[in-house]
Parts: sequence; C-alpha cells; structure tokens
Amino acid sequence: MAYLCRLSKTTVVAYIGYFFFRVAVFFLSKLPFAALYVLSDILRVLFYHVMRYRKKVVLSNLRRCFPEKTEAEIAGIAWKFYRNFCDVLVENIKIFNLSADELGGRCRLLNTDVAENLYQNGQSIVAVTAHYCNWEWCSVISNSVKIKIITIYRPLANAYINQYGLQSRMAYGMVFVPNNQTSSTFEQYKNQPAVYTFLADQNPGKMSKAIWTTFFNQPTACPIGPEKHAILHNYPVYFLHLQRVKRGYYTMELIKIADTPATAQPGQITTAYMHTLENIIRQKPENWLWTHRRWKHQQPPQLPHN
Repeated sequence: MAYLCRLSKTTVVAYIGYFFFRVAVFFLSKLPFAALYVLSDILRVLFYHVMRYRKKVVLSNLRRCFPEKTEAEIAGIAWKFYRNFCDVLVENIKIFNLSADELGGRCRLLNTDVAENLYQNGQSIVAVTAHYCNWEWCSVISNSVKIKIITIYRPLANAYINQYGLQSRMAYGMVFVPNNQTSSTFEQYKNQPAVYTFLADQNPGKMSKAIWTTFFNQPTACPIGPEKHAILHNYPVYFLHLQRVKRGYYTMELIKIADTPATAQPGQITTAYMHTLENIIRQKPENWLWTHRRWKHQQPPQLPHN
C-alpha cells in the first residue's frame, strides 16, 4: 500500500486496469473456443443494442464509404461488423493461452514460397497490413518462415498491458519495435533478410508528415512510415492479406505492391496499398475496424492528394 501511495494517480489507475485485465485473461483464456464464441455473441448484442458502443461512428463511416447503400443495408453491415469485432476481442484473449503450434494450425500463410525465396536471396521487404479480420493473429507468420519478422507498432497507453501483450506475442518468434525506433531498427537489421510489418491503415502520428490519398472516394491521411522506409532502403512492398475461413481460422497471403520503391513517385506506394485494401474491404466490409474515426482530419487546401 505504501508503494502505491508513492506512485502518481495515472500510474495507479494504469496498474489497476492491468490487474483487472490479467484477471480477465487468466479466467477467459482457459475457456474453449466454443464457449468464447457464445460470449462473443452475447457481447455483440450488448455492444450493438444496449451499450451502442461507437455505433454512431460505425454507421457514419459506413454511410461515407457506401453512399449507394440503403439504411437497411448499412445496418446489416454494421450488425455483421459487431460479430467480427467481438470475435476478434475473444480470440485475442484466447491467444494468451495458445501455443505456437495451436495458433499456427488456425492461421497459416498460403504462399510460404514467397517468404522462402526472400530468405534464400537475402532480400528484406516491407509488409503492410490493416485492421482487418484478426490482425493480431498475424504474429503466427513467424512460425511459418525462416526469415525474421519485425513488427513496427504503436505502444498502448497502458504500459503494463502493453508489456504483457508484447511478451505473449514475442513467444511466437516475432520482434516488436515501437514506432519511435523504426529508423534505428532498419539500420540494425540491414545486413540480414527481414520482413518489416506495419499496420498502415491507421491515422498518422504526425499529421504534418501525412501522405494524402483517396480512400473510399474521400481524401484520407496515411502514415508516411511504410513508404518512407521502403523507398529509403529500396525494399519491395507487399500487402499481408488476412482472410477468415471460418470462426477461429484464418489464412494469410503476401500480395506484391511495389518491386522497386526507389523509382516510385511520392505517395504512389501508399496509394497502391490503400487501393488494395479498399478492394478487399468492399468484398467483405464487415471485417474492417469501423469503430475508429478514420476521417477526423481534414486535408489542408494546399496539399493535393494522390
């Protein structure tokens, strides 16, 4: 108690949140998948009908992206989205109690030959992915290939939960690097083949450095990191496409976006992978993360978008 009294209020709140998170993970991660999906179905009803968790944001985003759809169709996509959202939630709790082999049996890379060729040729790449299906399970890719997998991530606000989550995912063989250490990490591993993965569909950390492109027919700010480092090192760019086969089972596929980034025009690579993502989302819109305010920033009038 004396120790807690010496800590700041913010630290105490973070630690209490971490404590309850660990308790929830301890009990829920031991449940079988069947029970967790029952819980997911219950949470779906609560989030959609009772708590209405970010429902206005979800519906607003869907209307912006699919103006041709009726209100009934928008509501139908939203209802399906909350199933995906809750499934991802319970699956990411279960991951704390899954071995690498168990997770590997549920999420597999289809074209391992691409990664194998990269390893044999000593070639590094930049792999961009998105908040689509269960993006957290992409960590299992490291079990399928010999090449080193390095994930650039934005740390969570709660440092205790952030560290606990990293420790569990590093057990699958990945290297996790906070985004403020990206440049030094590229330099550190420049003499060995690696796959540098970025979640590239989120809002930029610094709007002054954002790349603007068209995404769902509207100006959209994108982080500069993936394109910047791909061009600087001339590493080919791939999109890591995750698809749900059925509940709790996924496949991944590496789709080439750019072969020689050093010759690309500014914004060209970002535009290419955002267009790839848009085409994927249009096929199954319920699988993208619609709860974040993706278009909260307005494009400065002096900056053209790609």
